[in-house]
Amino acid sequence: NLGAQNIATLPLRSLPNLLKQEREIKDRDVLHLFFMGASYNVHHNRKAAELIIKDVAPELERQMPGKFMFHILGKKLPEDLSKLCKDNIKEEGFVDDLDLFLRDKVDIAVIPSIMGAGMQQKIFEPLVYGIPSIISERGIAGYPYKHEEHVLFANRKEEFVENILRLRDVNLRRTLSINSLELSNNIFSKEKLDQIVTKGLESCYDQ
Repeated sequence: NLGAQNIATLPLRSLPNLLKQEREIKDRDVLHLFFMGASYNVHHNRKAAELIIKDVAPELERQMPGKFMFHILGKKLPEDLSKLCKDNIKEEGFVDDLDLFLRDKVDIAVIPSIMGAGMQQKIFEPLVYGIPSIISERGIAGYPYKHEEHVLFANRKEEFVENILRLRDVNLRRTLSINSLELSNNIFSKEKLDQIVTKGLESCYDQ
C-alpha cells in the first residue's frame, strides 16, 4: 500500500507534446471563442455546451452584436443544441486539423466545468497552447493557475459574460497567454513528467 502521501499527480500524457513556446495574440475586431468536448454523449460536456449555447453566447450577441463568434467543437452535439447554433454560434463538429485550428483560428477558450472529476483534456489543452482561457475554478484540478494571472475564473453565466467582455482588451489577452505558457512549460514539460514517473517508481521501491 503506497499511502496517499506517496501518490503524485501524473498530467495528461499528451500535454508535453502539445506545449507551445509562444503564441501570437491578434488584435481583431471580431473575437473567435471556442468550447471543445470530445463527445456530447458525456453529460458534463453537454451541460457545458448548453450553458454557452443557450445563455452565454446569446447574451453577448445582445450586448455586442457581431463582436463574438463561438465555435462548438466535438462529435455528437445533441440535435436540440445543434438547432440553436446560429447567429454567433457555429457547430464545427470534429475538426480534422485541431492543431491548426487552435493555433490560428481562435482567440479565447471558454470552458465551463459544471461537473465531472479529475483532469480534463479540454481544460488544459488550451492552456498549453497559450490560448487566453475562461475556466470554472473547480476544473483546474489543483494546479497553480491563478485568476487574472494565468486564466480568468468563472462559474456562473454572468461571470463568463463579464470575463469575455474583459478579454476585448488585447493586452489582458497577451498577459494571460504569456503567463499560462510559462507556467504550463514549467509543470507539463516532458522533463517534469519523467521526474514524476521516476519519483513514483522510487517511492514504490522504498516501501
